[in-house]
Amino acid sequence: MELNLSELHLPEPNLKNVVGAAGTALLLPLGMPVVHGLAGIAIAGLGIFAAGTAVSKVAGALGGSREPAPAPAPAAEEGSLEDRLNSPF
Repeated sequence: MELNLSELHLPEPNLKNVVGAAGTALLLPLGMPVVHGLAGIAIAGLGIFAAGTAVSKVAGALGGSREPAPAPAPAAEEGSLEDRLNSPF
């Protein structure tokens, strides 16, 4: 008996099948280290974010709040805006 591949009716690979296969692979015993690694990266990233926030708050408290200097008032000049911009038109 010979196997003819043209007679096989395999499902078309679509996103649902691919995601299902990937999810199943992550739940296998060999996929668990991958899940734990991703969780570790997420927890480490959260810790780095929290530490950065704390450092910026402490630096802000120690340095005091610095308000930006007010912008200087524009000089009162004669002429229109186009004259002051030296427009060639």
